[in-house]
Amino acid sequence: RQDEALAEARSVLADVIDVFGPESEPAAAAYRVLASALHAKKAYAEAVDAIERTLEIERTLFGPDHRDAITALNNLAVTLLAVDTTAARARAIPIIREAIE
Repeated sequence: RQDEALAEARSVLADVIDVFGPESEPAAAAYRVLASALHAKKAYAEAVDAIERTLEIERTLFGPDHRDAITALNNLAVTLLAVDTTAARARAIPIIREAIE
């Protein structure tokens, strides 16, 4: 079922980008869903990419202090910690600090 969910998330993302554009609020939501599906499959590096894209769009649309951008920042830190490498953990620490400030 996770493979099906991931395939569907990728398909929806492509459709959303076609209809609303790559910098739209629906695109950010579709990237968030894709990141969740990737995280569930333990494809953490790909999930990080999707979350970073979500964060970039949400910061552009709403500003860095918007709750959705802060949630994406938190999700990025959690996913980096799941990568479980020294480099990823080192990257997560300043992101966690940023999220709580």
